[in-house]
Amino acid sequence: SHLARFKRSGRGYVACCPAHDDKNPSFYMPDGRPLGFCYACGYMVTWWQVLEERGFFGRQVIEELARMAGVPPLPSGDPEKAREVADAARQVEEWWQKCRAALWKPEGADVLDYLRSRGYPGELIREMDVGVHPGGTPPGRLKLPPREYRLLIPARVHGGRIIGFAGRRLDGGEPKYQYSPTLPRSTFLWGYYRLRKGQVPVVVEGVLDCESLTAAGIEGVVALGGSKASGEPTKLLSSFPRVVLALDNDHAGRAGAMDLVRVLASGGTKTYVADLRGVKDPDELLRQSGPEAVQEAVRQALSGHRWLVRCLAPSPEATSQERDGALEKV
Repeated sequence: SHLARFKRSGRGYVACCPAHDDKNPSFYMPDGRPLGFCYACGYMVTWWQVLEERGFFGRQVIEELARMAGVPPLPSGDPEKAREVADAARQVEEWWQKCRAALWKPEGADVLDYLRSRGYPGELIREMDVGVHPGGTPPGRLKLPPREYRLLIPARVHGGRIIGFAGRRLDGGEPKYQYSPTLPRSTFLWGYYRLRKGQVPVVVEGVLDCESLTAAGIEGVVALGGSKASGEPTKLLSSFPRVVLALDNDHAGRAGAMDLVRVLASGGTKTYVADLRGVKDPDELLRQSGPEAVQEAVRQALSGHRWLVRCLAPSPEATSQERDGALEKV
């Protein structure tokens, strides 16, 4: 079949669309999401639907999906309930893909202009998981930020299911970001659903930064949505043996990185801090110097404790007591 001939492309895989006479691969299946869609004709299909077409039903679908993913199946539950959840997620995804497509239509011109004004090329924007606020109501029980927050970024959990949105205001009003009222913002780690076993998380502040860096091919990027990490994101990050911190190059970002270095180290996680001198954040480094510069900053990240000593070390004229006091803070 068409779907058997996938090739790696960007953050996912492409193949010729099975729904129309497709000469150039236009069917795209992104990493971390159990579905694919066609940029040309709008066709969308989920893995659940594909397996049902192959003769699987109910619990069999769950077991086959687990086998394909190389993980044990979930404990037995209600297959019909699982199907309802999958159908609801598919409806939301179909609605969201229309929001993404609106970027390239007149109704999304202001959002596209904003993204281009930041220095993002069209190819990168197409890879980013961003869209246009439609002004209406999404399917299911999802709530949107206020409509003046024109740029939307979905909050996804494992499996790619959307549970809410971040909205970016483009008219200079404050606050710049608003979130779905039901989204547990303080406990949510953006991009976590994409992390795979063996990856090293690269922690940034901005939700939009997370999307731009990931679209540019930087692996393992997650965002706090601010400079401070609360309990749940810290707990998630503590499950990894190594973590790279690339928070903003300002006072709040450095303070947040100091806190994370100490907290993660206390749980046994090794931390590394990327050197962002000369830029305000990793997104600016990407726009100025390209993805290779970001990857190099991640590769050359300084160990957390050495970075702390560098930050806290007093001037060369400091007394012995002042130097000892700085080291005690590490």
